[in-house]
Amino acid sequence: MAIKNNIHLSRIVYLSVFCFIILFSFSAADNASAALVPCGRTADDPATAINETNPCRLCHLITGIHGIITWGRNILIIVGIAAITIGGVMYIVSAGNEETMETAKNFIKQSLYGVAIVLGAWLIVNTTMWLLATNDDLGIGVAGWDEFNCYPDGIVPPTPTPAPAPTPTPTTPPPAEPIMGTEQEVRDLFASEGISINNLPCEPGQTVGCTDVGGLLSSTINGVIALNDACPECNIIITGGSEGGHAPGDYSHETGYKVDLGLNSTLNNYITTNYDFIGTRSDGARMYEDDGGNIYALESNHWDVCYHCF
Repeated sequence: MAIKNNIHLSRIVYLSVFCFIILFSFSAADNASAALVPCGRTADDPATAINETNPCRLCHLITGIHGIITWGRNILIIVGIAAITIGGVMYIVSAGNEETMETAKNFIKQSLYGVAIVLGAWLIVNTTMWLLATNDDLGIGVAGWDEFNCYPDGIVPPTPTPAPAPTPTPTTPPPAEPIMGTEQEVRDLFASEGISINNLPCEPGQTVGCTDVGGLLSSTINGVIALNDACPECNIIITGGSEGGHAPGDYSHETGYKVDLGLNSTLNNYITTNYDFIGTRSDGARMYEDDGGNIYALESNHWDVCYHCF
């Protein structure tokens, strides 16, 4: 009776393993079919559309073998683990029946042997194919068994590149505040505040040896006056204003945002002590920023000051 029960139990176990293999194989085949045929077919998936122009070569034979071996290895390992688990269940439910226990032990041993054989065979084949993969004559061009890319000569997988950022169209910014007045009116205002200007106004077309202040924005004029109020002993002298000849740009002398201030030790010390150092400009000028966000750049013979340049 015990022998008959043992036979029935063994049949049930073997049938369960067989059904598991069949079900898993069909499932794995559905998921791996594309990978097992890496060339010479039309690909509906946009991710593999390059296969439409990818004729089969020797390289694809190797990659196809690799796919089959990997697929089979995964199936057999899972089946082996399932068989070991079933053998353990048989051993547990044997209820002390010697024959059933012996059958379970043999079942587990055979499963372990099978897993070991599969892994050993896979290791041998994997090493052999890896050595073949490193052979440049095969045209694979990679050094790893799991890194094959069998693209036709001249065809490589497209590398996505980020779209370049759109270049903003330069536009002249609106004045932070309106231009305050005529050349003479601004000169008179600076004089009343004790601020000097190093040169006379420019004649039409003149850019050298003259200084204009009539084209300055009121925010720029007020910035110079505020600096003079904060440091009355700084002896501020305007050496560059809205005249031509300076570097162009949205925030420049000609647009009224910038003035040049002559260097002196008191002014230099005040700016470098009270304002934050924010780095060095591309031309090497050290830059300082006041509480209002205005930038003071120390050039060779003057402070290049930009008011409301933000």
